[in-house]
Order: sequence, then structure tokens, then C-alpha cells
Amino acid sequence: MVYEGIAGSVKAGEDAIAHMSDWSLEMTREIKEGSFFGGDGYKEKKGGVKDWSASCSGACDFVTDTTQKGLLDAFENGTTIACGFYLDDDTYFKGNGIIESLKIDNSAEDGPNIEISVAGTKGITSTIPTQSDL
Repeated sequence: MVYEGIAGSVKAGEDAIAHMSDWSLEMTREIKEGSFFGGDGYKEKKGGVKDWSASCSGACDFVTDTTQKGLLDAFENGTTIACGFYLDDDTYFKGNGIIESLKIDNSAEDGPNIEISVAGTKGITSTIPTQSDL
């Protein structure tokens, strides 16, 4: 299945964050290495702990009910928020995170934009339909 970017969305809790035009999600795994006597001369590597982070950006709007004001408050208070990153209604990733950075950029051409970066706390889950679900 090919996903169209226009169908994507970002949610804080169950509420979509209005005006978001893009998002990205990065999942990483720490790699542990070791060298051992009597080995074959190569380092041995094993998978370690996993981590995730995400960001989204779009038009800035603190006035209307867009949840952006709530995210600003969560940043100020260091509150953990529930995050959802959707490719469509059936394919998404969910986890809890802390807002690591919140950037507001005001341009005479585009108007104010906001970029929000989230550091994951604990795991992130994926919901991906199988072929039989489609």
C-alpha cells in the first residue's frame, strides 16, 4: 500500500494537533560491541536498548482550540504526553514522550510556524494492518 502524506496526522492524546504539515519518527537501537581473545579478529556486536524520538511542524496557532497551547504548557511543565503518529486511520505509532524542544519561526512570507520535538519515554507501539485486514 502506498500512503499519501495528506492523510497523515499527529495526535496529542486523542486530539489531532491542528495545522501540522509534516512529521517524522526515528526509532533507534544502541549497538554494544566487544572484542574477545581467541576470536576471529572481528568485533562482536549485539543489540542493546531501543529509543525513539519524533518531530512535527506546521502553522503556529495558540489561540484557537488546536492543542498547540496545551503542548506549550506541557513543555513548560515537563509533562509527559501521549503521542500518535498516523499514516492513515489504520496505520499508526503511539507512545509517551516529553517535549524536548519547541521552536517558533516567524516569516514575513509564510507567517509563524511551529516545530515540536519529542523524546520518547519507554516504548512505542505500531498498529499496522495485515493484508487480510485490507
